[in-house]
Amino acid sequence: MMLDYESVKDKPKTLRAMTSLDRSEFEELCNVFSEVGNEHTHQHDKDPAKGGRKPILKTIQDRLFFILFYLQVYRAANWQTDVNIVLFKWPCLNAIRFKLENSHER
Repeated sequence: MMLDYESVKDKPKTLRAMTSLDRSEFEELCNVFSEVGNEHTHQHDKDPAKGGRKPILKTIQDRLFFILFYLQVYRAANWQTDVNIVLFKWPCLNAIRFKLENSHER
């Protein structure tokens, strides 16, 4: 399964659970992230003849989304209900039941 910004940008609760940002905050941060990324890329241009692998995360939005998701999930080490629903396609009731059954482990 591929995580991408497009799949959650219209789901405010899920986007906030996965990144801790709402859509407007994400898009504002994405503009800055894009500018910095472009500056860095131009400073480190490589000879295209030398090859290199194509990026897996093709858009700036997906790159930023992955970084924020990683920080959110691994920092907290607590899978929130909305994240479980998106990642594992669990019906809402199963995600809530799982969270309740495992809440004693904290």
